[in-house]
Amino acid sequence: TLKKYQINVDGSMISVNGYSMYTIPNDPGISTELSIFKTHEPLNTKILKKILKKGMTCIDIGGNIGYYVLLERELIGNKGKIIAIEPLQRNFDCLKKNIELQNVSNISTYCFACSDKNGTVPFIVDKESNGCWIVPDGITNPDPSRGTITEVPVRILDEFVEELNLKNVDFIRMDVEGFEINILKGLKNTLKNFRPIVSFELHKNFLGEEKTREIFKILKDLDYEIESFVTRDLDIPLIGTMNDVKQHGIDDALDIIENGKVGSFFMLNFTNKLNRFQT
Repeated sequence: TLKKYQINVDGSMISVNGYSMYTIPNDPGISTELSIFKTHEPLNTKILKKILKKGMTCIDIGGNIGYYVLLERELIGNKGKIIAIEPLQRNFDCLKKNIELQNVSNISTYCFACSDKNGTVPFIVDKESNGCWIVPDGITNPDPSRGTITEVPVRILDEFVEELNLKNVDFIRMDVEGFEINILKGLKNTLKNFRPIVSFELHKNFLGEEKTREIFKILKDLDYEIESFVTRDLDIPLIGTMNDVKQHGIDDALDIIENGKVGSFFMLNFTNKLNRFQT
């Protein structure tokens, strides 16, 4: 089991969800949030505590420093498996450090990004560790004020899952700052074959209406339905409650998003109608 104690090492280690983890010094993003509130996206955290079951196999895309990876490990137990993927070396190093801290053996880590093609992509390193993002196709001169630009390797997840010879995939989580559509295009076989629960933050303002609609179409065509829908502005400490968690149909959710009735970021969990894990 995960270690249930807190050790202070130069103020960089904290206790979150009952276990210890390191944060990144001087990170104004998730590290600061966790240091103050000891939680991140509290509504989605509660939802995942209901969704995830012992023995599941999880793929975590954009694992960052490990908040969700460690939560997933706590929920799936020793017999489950986690594949944690994080493209930025700074975050990846902290992720590995946090996994090593737990003294568990069923989390594998990989340092690359995911897409619908293989190769390399330009990557913006934001000052917030959880605000980094892949530069979308067609943008040749991204705003330098958003952060420094580097290159990261990118892989098609369907091919990677096949290489791993996974017998099942039960849960896929991603937080990829607007690159959701590219990842889903490279995941169609995995979604079709294993029908995993899919959890992600949708960034409409990055995607635009056409790509947002395409995401919903991909999932609808694969027999997915929305298990939970939360406006991201409400999924922050001290603000949202479980009353803010909705369960819209896909078409209704798309109408709400496209008509600007809510904000631009959403926490979404999709379940397949034939998924054997019922919430």
